[in-house]
This record gives sequence, structure tokens and C-alpha cells, in this order.
Amino acid sequence: MQSPICALCQTDKVENWIDKKRVATIKEFRNEIRAFLDTVRRYNKLSCTYCRLESNTSVCQGCYNERVYTWLVSKNKTAGKDFLDAFKYSDKKQLIA
Repeated sequence: MQSPICALCQTDKVENWIDKKRVATIKEFRNEIRAFLDTVRRYNKLSCTYCRLESNTSVCQGCYNERVYTWLVSKNKTAGKDFLDAFKYSDKKQLIA
């Protein structure tokens, strides 16, 4: 991973977006993302490019976004498209929202 982002930073950004859009409850999202993160391979500690903390649960933005998108589409197809529009990658491959 070139620019690892810890799961906590990614989840915070998506939770804020879900709360604003009122697509689902935060509890539903947390349950879904927790199940996903439990399956993520643990790497050696990586430094998050946002919070600068070390974490062993860093997941690439593409995999994370794919999981969130798939979950959102199961709830609301329009929300899935809106999510893709809102969470794009910058030139440095970092999640922006």
C-alpha cells in the first residue's frame, strides 16, 4: 500500500457521509464494516497518512470502498452511486470526501 489509511479514519469519513445522507443507521454500517474488517489480513504496523497513528488494520481504499458500495447498493441503489461520486481518489490515491 502506497498511502495506507487506517480503518478508523476511513470509517469516520464514511459514517459522516452516511449520517448526512440518512441512508442507514450508523449502527448498521458499523456492524457491516466490523464484519469486513474482521476478515482483513493484518499487516505489520503501518502509519496512517491521515492521523499518523500506527495501525495493523490498514486496508486499501479500493477494497474498503468496494465493500461499502456493495452494502449501500443493497440498501439503496442511488446511495451507492452517490457514494462513488462523493468518495473519489486524488492523484496521490488518497480518499477524499
